[in-house]
Amino acid sequence: MFGFLGAMNRYVAGESAPVAKDVVNYMGENVQPGVKSIARAVTEGIKEGLSEGQNLKK
Repeated sequence: MFGFLGAMNRYVAGESAPVAKDVVNYMGENVQPGVKSIARAVTEGIKEGLSEGQNLKK
Protein backbone atom coordinates (compact mmCIF):
# COMPACT_ATOMS: atom_id res chain seq x y z
CA MET A 1 0.00 0.00 0.00
CA PHE A 2 2.81 2.45 0.86
CA GLY A 3 4.40 1.78 -2.53
CA PHE A 4 1.47 3.44 -4.28
CA LEU A 5 1.48 6.54 -2.05
CA GLY A 6 3.97 8.43 -4.21
CA ALA A 7 2.10 7.66 -7.40
CA MET A 8 -1.19 8.63 -5.81
CA ASN A 9 0.22 11.93 -4.54
CA ARG A 10 1.64 12.76 -7.97
CA TYR A 11 -1.74 12.03 -9.54
CA VAL A 12 -3.61 14.21 -7.05
CA ALA A 13 -1.09 17.04 -7.49
CA GLY A 14 -1.38 16.79 -11.27
CA GLU A 15 -5.16 16.93 -11.13
CA SER A 16 -5.46 19.73 -8.59
CA ALA A 17 -2.65 22.03 -9.80
CA PRO A 18 -4.52 23.40 -12.85
CA VAL A 19 -7.60 24.10 -10.74
CA ALA A 20 -5.53 25.89 -8.09
CA LYS A 21 -3.82 27.94 -10.81
CA ASP A 22 -7.18 29.00 -12.24
CA VAL A 23 -8.46 29.99 -8.79
CA VAL A 24 -5.37 32.09 -8.06
CA ASN A 25 -5.59 33.85 -11.43
CA TYR A 26 -9.34 34.49 -11.06
CA MET A 27 -8.96 35.87 -7.56
CA GLY A 28 -6.02 38.03 -8.60
CA GLU A 29 -7.97 39.63 -11.43
CA ASN A 30 -11.19 40.16 -9.48
CA VAL A 31 -9.75 41.28 -6.15
CA GLN A 32 -7.41 43.88 -7.63
CA PRO A 33 -10.02 46.71 -7.98
CA GLY A 34 -11.05 46.30 -4.35
CA VAL A 35 -7.46 46.40 -3.11
CA LYS A 36 -6.79 49.52 -5.19
CA SER A 37 -9.90 51.16 -3.73
CA ILE A 38 -8.83 50.41 -0.17
CA ALA A 39 -5.29 51.66 -0.83
CA ARG A 40 -6.68 54.87 -2.32
CA ALA A 41 -8.93 55.42 0.70
CA VAL A 42 -6.06 54.85 3.13
CA THR A 43 -3.85 57.26 1.20
CA GLU A 44 -6.54 59.94 1.25
CA GLY A 45 -7.02 59.44 4.99
CA ILE A 46 -3.31 59.81 5.66
CA LYS A 47 -3.14 62.97 3.52
CA GLU A 48 -6.11 64.48 5.38
CA GLY A 49 -4.61 63.58 8.74
CA LEU A 50 -1.28 65.15 7.85
CA SER A 51 -2.87 68.34 6.54
CA GLU A 52 -5.04 68.68 9.66
CA GLY A 53 -1.96 68.17 11.82
CA GLN A 54 -0.15 70.94 9.98
CA ASN A 55 -3.16 73.26 10.37
CA LEU A 56 -3.10 72.71 14.14
CA LYS A 57 0.56 73.77 14.34
CA LYS A 58 -0.16 77.18 12.78
